[in-house]
Amino acid sequence: MPSEPPRSRRIAARADPAMLERAARELAAFAAEERLADDELARLDLALGEVLANVVAHARPVGDAEGVAVDLTLSASPDAVLVTVEDRATVAAVDLAAVSMPAEDAESGRGLALALAVLNGFSHEEREGGGNRWTLRLRRRRG
Repeated sequence: MPSEPPRSRRIAARADPAMLERAARELAAFAAEERLADDELARLDLALGEVLANVVAHARPVGDAEGVAVDLTLSASPDAVLVTVEDRATVAAVDLAAVSMPAEDAESGRGLALALAVLNGFSHEEREGGGNRWTLRLRRRRG
């Protein structure tokens, strides 16, 4: 029997604070459609929120572009949920292998460490033609 094809949802937005709220709403609706457990949604919401907050705060447009465009793809199979965030911004100088939780009294710098902690897979790569691709993967519980 062939495996079920993944189901997906795409969202295009500008990297601004309103995008954070929209992404959270879209993720919650997608999670309800896919019948994700509450803790699975919470983990994805935390990780996605941290990645998008970094894009909003740190992404810089390429050339003379007005703002940073972001494409968000949510996809699910019976085994996993995959979230892809692609932007058209200057490439982020990030080494996820070197990311660690900052000191307790640090005022920032926890986002990528939290995403790494709650996901089963998290990667960053430069997109062909410029920009960034962040891939978040969460295994689904069975039954």
